[in-house]
Amino acid sequence: MVRGKIAHQLAYLQKHLGNLREDGGSLRGELRQYLEKVDKVSSLESLRGVEGMASRVFYDFMRMHLKPEWAVFRKRTKHPPKSNVNAVLSFLYTVLGAKVRCAVELQGLDPMVGCLHELAYGRDALVYDLVEEFRTPVADAVCCALFNLGILEPQDFRLYDFEREVEVAGVQEVVEGGSSKGILLMESGMRKVLQRFEEKMASEIVYGPEQRQMSYQEIVYAQAAHYKKVLLGEVAAYRSFAYR
Repeated sequence: MVRGKIAHQLAYLQKHLGNLREDGGSLRGELRQYLEKVDKVSSLESLRGVEGMASRVFYDFMRMHLKPEWAVFRKRTKHPPKSNVNAVLSFLYTVLGAKVRCAVELQGLDPMVGCLHELAYGRDALVYDLVEEFRTPVADAVCCALFNLGILEPQDFRLYDFEREVEVAGVQEVVEGGSSKGILLMESGMRKVLQRFEEKMASEIVYGPEQRQMSYQEIVYAQAAHYKKVLLGEVAAYRSFAYR
């Protein structure tokens, strides 16, 4: 799962490296190093560490890849998201997780029992596990396109106090620290994000195991079925799908 996730991050970076506002060549080298480290780790904790470091490198790439000056993405923040880009990412990861959860439940699997994310009460660990390899080719790609193509606009966001549940002054301001204030994606923005997300899920790529064109929606269900076969011992190891 982690190997697939980092490979997808590297593929997306290489595809768009020439369009960066800054020189991102070193980021490609760092991601390659983390991809190589995946097969050398000796513990689950170390593997999680490699995955986390690779994600930070990829988010640095996203910051340089986003074109509009008003698209704010200093770092990944959530609960609440502290910038407009983070608000879109959080929303996309949530709807992507819902798709994966449906696939997991269709296979009769317990969504709370995974292998990569830590098990905790109320946490859909398996859903989080299977979401990982879809983050970049689906959610991250959609997020960048929404900003870079001018589909999302500044008026699609509001500064919001999530504790008091009220809008406050300001729109694109990034609120640091433990404040309950964050950036809210408005209904107008949600409609745009959902439309682009569904279009992406319906788009097709070649799915290696079956050597045929399949939509991302179909691949989500195929990977959940593949994971179940691993659990049942029908196949030796889990394999990510290939994104290029």
